[in-house]
Amino acid sequence: LKEIKKMKISFCIINTLVCYNIVREISKIYNCKKIIWWIHEEKRIINKYKKKIRFPKGINVACVSEEVRDNMICINDNINYYILFYGCEDEYDKYSKLFDSRKKYLQKNNKYKISIIGRICDRKNQMQLIEAVKELSSLTDIQIEIVAGSSDEKYKKSLIDKGKNINIVGPIDRNQMYNIYLQSNLIVCTSKEDPLPVVVTEALMYKVPVIMSDKVGQAKLIKNGINGFVYDVNNIEELKEKIVVCYNNKYSDKMLEEERKLFLNEFSLKALNNHINKILEDCNE
Repeated sequence: LKEIKKMKISFCIINTLVCYNIVREISKIYNCKKIIWWIHEEKRIINKYKKKIRFPKGINVACVSEEVRDNMICINDNINYYILFYGCEDEYDKYSKLFDSRKKYLQKNNKYKISIIGRICDRKNQMQLIEAVKELSSLTDIQIEIVAGSSDEKYKKSLIDKGKNINIVGPIDRNQMYNIYLQSNLIVCTSKEDPLPVVVTEALMYKVPVIMSDKVGQAKLIKNGINGFVYDVNNIEELKEKIVVCYNNKYSDKMLEEERKLFLNEFSLKALNNHINKILEDCNE
C-alpha cells in the first residue's frame, strides 16, 4: 500500500473477495472508477466474508461467472456486477497436428477414457462420476482417470474403494497437461459448485467433448449438443444419459468447432482484453 500511494495509476484490478481490506484502502487513495474488484470465490467463502465486505461508492465489481454473481447479489443487490471471465492463453495451434488426428489416435485405444481434473474433494464431486459409470455396467471399456495435484485423503480413499476402473495421476506439469486432453475421449466436470474451472475452458479450447454440471461457471453458456453438454448436478440419471451420448459418438464435429468458437469469443486472452476495455469505457462515460 505504501508503494501504491507513490504511484500514479490509471487503473487497477484487485483480485479476490478476501482482498476486501485492500479495496477499502486503495479506494481512499484513488477514484473508485479506476478500480475493478474481481471476485472469484465460491458461495462458501462469500458467506464467510459477507459481514466484512463493504462496497466503496462507485466501485466496479466484476464476477468471474454468473454463478458468482448470483451469490454476490444475495449479499448486495444494489451493485451493477460485471461478468469478467478468466482469459486463457490459446495453446491449440501449438498442438494442432496432434489434436487434428486425435480421432484416429483414440480409435486405436482399447479403452474409453473419461478424465476428471481437479483437487480430489467433495466439492469437485468425483464420486458422482464413479457412481454413474458403475451404473452403466454394460459399458465395460470405460476407464476413469482422475488428474489431481492435491487430495482430501479420506475422500480419495472412498473413491479408490468404489471401483477398479479408476486411475489417479498427478500432479502433472502444466506443459504436459495438453496430453491429458489429447488422450481423453471425454472430459467431465461434476463440481457441486465451481466459479469457473479452467479444465472446462481448456476442453473447449482443445475441442474435446465436455460434460459439466449446472453449478459450473461456464454452464449458462452451454447449449446441449451444440457446444458441449450440461446436466443437473442433482440428477445422476441425466449425467448417465450424457455419458452414453458421448460414448456412442452422438455428437457432431460441428459441436467441437462450436466449443472452440465459445472459447475464442469468451475465454481467450483477446476476449478478456475486450471485456476489460468495455468496463473501462463504461467507467469513462
